[in-house]
Amino acid sequence: GLQHDGVSPLDTDLGFPTGLTLDPVGNLVITSEIGKVRVVDNNTNLITTLAGAGGQGFSGDGGPANLAKMNPSSAAFDAEGNLYVSDSGNDRIRKVLKRNDQTITFNEIQSPTVGDAPIILDNTIVFASTGLPLTFSSSNNSVATISENQIVILGAGSAVITAYQAGNLDFAPASQTQTLVVNKGN
Repeated sequence: GLQHDGVSPLDTDLGFPTGLTLDPVGNLVITSEIGKVRVVDNNTNLITTLAGAGGQGFSGDGGPANLAKMNPSSAAFDAEGNLYVSDSGNDRIRKVLKRNDQTITFNEIQSPTVGDAPIILDNTIVFASTGLPLTFSSSNNSVATISENQIVILGAGSAVITAYQAGNLDFAPASQTQTLVVNKGN
């Protein structure tokens, strides 16, 4: 199966999970026989890879964690947020340094009216401190949907708009939300 990142854990192959733990902020961390350590963000419910390239083996010490070959069976975190992986297939403990935090600034969205033009989610409304690209979702697709970084207004009501940045080798994932209230038209 495919191990996609940036999707719900229900929409991807977890690859024979071998261990579960929580990271220092309460995100679920999953080790698996497919050679990956993955995390489910407790705010967005999206999964990303912390370590492991997939497939068993041994390589990558001192390099990017997501390119390492390993056979993880469990994981734990120290007080600083560094990840320790029990690489049981290679008789080692592997250390993955904590990624830097990033923040998302998501300014208030003025309440539109049904029939208004789409709201463009540009840098005047929302941006990541790292400059990395954002993805967006709506909690209520009968009120608003997201299309190419625009909020498309569909009906009156409210929806929570989530801005998400999956992180990379240097930065941890981040998310921020704004509640959008759409008024009825005339």
